[in-house]
Amino acid sequence: ILGTVPEFVLTDQSGAALGTKQLASKVWIANFMFTRCTATCPAQTREMAALQKKLKTHPLGDGIRFVSISVDPEFDTHEVLSAYAEQYGADTKTWSLLTGPREDIQQLSPKEVFLPINDSSAGGDTPITHSSKFVLVDAYRRIRGFYEASAADERDKLLSDLEQVLAERKGVPPALFDTTWLE
Repeated sequence: ILGTVPEFVLTDQSGAALGTKQLASKVWIANFMFTRCTATCPAQTREMAALQKKLKTHPLGDGIRFVSISVDPEFDTHEVLSAYAEQYGADTKTWSLLTGPREDIQQLSPKEVFLPINDSSAGGDTPITHSSKFVLVDAYRRIRGFYEASAADERDKLLSDLEQVLAERKGVPPALFDTTWLE
């Protein structure tokens, strides 16, 4: 356990409020991104889409959520995030793209989730630099791991750790948990 995500409420791609209350009792994989990013964000988003597709048939898939938080809230309105979600084939029943006040996102990212963001260029063409890692959060809002989105071995570790966290959520000893869905 590497920390705890604080309570928060942001706005999802449909314009609805979404935060820790709606994610309660769910295991989630999160990242920070922005739609105008041409560096790591497209690759992160493709990997998140691949994870969502892979985990869709998971026996405990109803307890898994995907969360992408924009670090460019002035540009990334819920309408922009909705179009971005569609572009990447996101199933928004389980994958939420969030925006909100810059101060809330800044509080959430570096101070609480330990993924640094730098807004020294806020308002420019590249408003923020940010981490390219995925974060695994358990059903109790505890941070269980950080994984480089672009590294296959780290994504494999994420899936392995996800199994552990899901087994804990259901109270099943990890050694007895069925992982045949991965094959």
